[in-house]
Amino acid sequence: MAASEGNPTQPIDTSQTAVTPAPAVPPAPLDDRATIDLRDTVRSEPSAPSAHTVDLRDTVLVPAQGGPAVAELPPAEVLRFGPGVPAVLATAPVLAEAQPPAPPRRLRRDRAVNLALTLALAAVVVWLLWPAGALRVRSVSVKAAPTLVTCEKTADVIATVSTNGNAGRLTYRWTRNDGVGSGTLVQSLARGQHSVDLHLTWAFHGPGSYDARATVRLLSPGAQSATVNFSYVC
Repeated sequence: MAASEGNPTQPIDTSQTAVTPAPAVPPAPLDDRATIDLRDTVRSEPSAPSAHTVDLRDTVLVPAQGGPAVAELPPAEVLRFGPGVPAVLATAPVLAEAQPPAPPRRLRRDRAVNLALTLALAAVVVWLLWPAGALRVRSVSVKAAPTLVTCEKTADVIATVSTNGNAGRLTYRWTRNDGVGSGTLVQSLARGQHSVDLHLTWAFHGPGSYDARATVRLLSPGAQSATVNFSYVC
């Protein structure tokens, strides 16, 4: 079609014009409140629409508005007990196994005391079972109490025999200067007993005075003797 000379505007041959179709509308986001669609359609003429589309890469995401933030829950631990038992959510923390307390000071002291007593008992047993030698007499002495006996009184004559501490038996006899003797007597000694006292009782009666003498004679082990002198006055 030719244009007239008086009109500067030449009509456009519509047969040679290409109309760009409007792009397909993308699906709306899940939450349309969080998206602003900037697409803008511009139409020049009702008979020949043309579209102008804004690139969706310029879309602005608005944070969702709502109530207060919800605190993040701690991870839950799943416990299972035996086959066929449903899982149980354990919200309480699992406590570590308690360690046994250290032994107290009193327990250590009691152990030390028990050990000392055991060692002492063992020493006593060894000492008792250890073979010992024979009994030996080391010394013998004799004394009278009192040294001056008065009317109708009694004198106690004491002979002290010292030994080596071994177990055994002493055989002895008493003799007096008035001709009275005791016969053979026996005294047993335990192991560890290092001395023993042998007694003679001498009673006096009537008026007068007397020079008394008593003698102890050891017959075994060994042969030893001792004598004491004292007086009677009435």
